[in-house]
Amino acid sequence: MATKTKGKSTKRQMIAEAQTAAAEGRWEESLAINDRIIERFPREAEALNRKGRAHIELRQLGSARDAYAEALKADPANMIARRNLQRLEMLYNRADGTLEGAETAHTILPKANTFIEEVGKTWVDELANPADLSHLAEVSPGEQLQIVVEDGKVFLVSDDGLRLGEVGAPIGQRMADLMEG
Repeated sequence: MATKTKGKSTKRQMIAEAQTAAAEGRWEESLAINDRIIERFPREAEALNRKGRAHIELRQLGSARDAYAEALKADPANMIARRNLQRLEMLYNRADGTLEGAETAHTILPKANTFIEEVGKTWVDELANPADLSHLAEVSPGEQLQIVVEDGKVFLVSDDGLRLGEVGAPIGQRMADLMEG
């Protein structure tokens, strides 16, 4: 799907096109649009954040780190850039170094309304027996995971089969009972 950012698009139009491209997993296109935004508005921290995300999805971690560092220079209070720089540091410090250049499928961002917290119907908790932080750093917010029940315990597993952690008792036991029928 071609975009119309070649002419004199407004900043708002360019941002919408960049967001749409990212939401649909068209990371190269998103990167190009954000580059054009940054050409016209060099201190646009949100475009730099989107550029960083596109580089992560394209497995260009060095470029992602540069984009987030620029975003932090443009806006020192930018928590998105700060959090992603910390996450990238964890990925860079991994002993096995498997992420850089790895053949992985590009993710499509979930819709903003994918997770709606509703009292009595949702809960937020920490994982019991979590995987290494460097492995958890690879998981993006909203990424789809598998829920696997083994021996009455509930585990969260990434699409590539990595066990991320266990849902703690008693919630895990209740989930296992419900899932096993």
